[in-house]
Amino acid sequence: MSGCKLFLILSIIACLSQAKITVTSIESIDYVEADGESNDLCAACFQFAGADINVLLNYVLDHYIIGSCEELCGILHTELEKVFCNVLCDYVGIRAFIEALISADLDPIYYCQLLGQCPAVAGGAGNITSIQILPTNGPVGTTFTVTLNFNITQRTGTGQIGMNITAPGNYGQNWNDFLNEGFMPGPYSAQISIDTRGDFGESNYWPTGNYLVQLYLCSGMCGSNHPRAFLIDSGNSTLTLTSN
Repeated sequence: MSGCKLFLILSIIACLSQAKITVTSIESIDYVEADGESNDLCAACFQFAGADINVLLNYVLDHYIIGSCEELCGILHTELEKVFCNVLCDYVGIRAFIEALISADLDPIYYCQLLGQCPAVAGGAGNITSIQILPTNGPVGTTFTVTLNFNITQRTGTGQIGMNITAPGNYGQNWNDFLNEGFMPGPYSAQISIDTRGDFGESNYWPTGNYLVQLYLCSGMCGSNHPRAFLIDSGNSTLTLTSN
């Protein structure tokens, strides 16, 4: 199968998949790719792996012999997932596909790097220069804008910007992360919207009080111990929710 055909199919699937994704409390992030353009192959592979890698891995571990991509991908629930899986598996080959599933150990970024769909760069360095949250306080229902400014001093590969929000009292935490395909050296700015309407984690409302907002700039998946995965830098800020 040609690279052009693979790119076309995966790009279509990526667009369809993104339309179904909803992330609690986080509405958007704007970031700049390392080459100034988005890699639909990486984003599509990441979404696929995040949703289906566990199902596929369990099947592989339970079956000694798997004869084809069609057999393995046929266990997935939707036709869209099956098509995506078959295209990617046929492109890299059933052996490489299975070896990546086993080696990745549920890390979608490392999995897609092993299959050559996401950029893998050795090293990478930088630092967070500032974090600003506006407004700094507001009533429940306010949408806060988090601006993360950071500087890259050595090119990075595929990674994530992670955000952990800790509520006051015993209301728990809310983790969200956002894929990027790497950054060339230079200054960058990312914006994340926090909508305080609706649910916070397992609670059906956002409690009033002071929230700790922690941001992480990661190479690879945040918290992973696979090659090329490490914390580049982190920082924190706060926001305050008041009663209406």
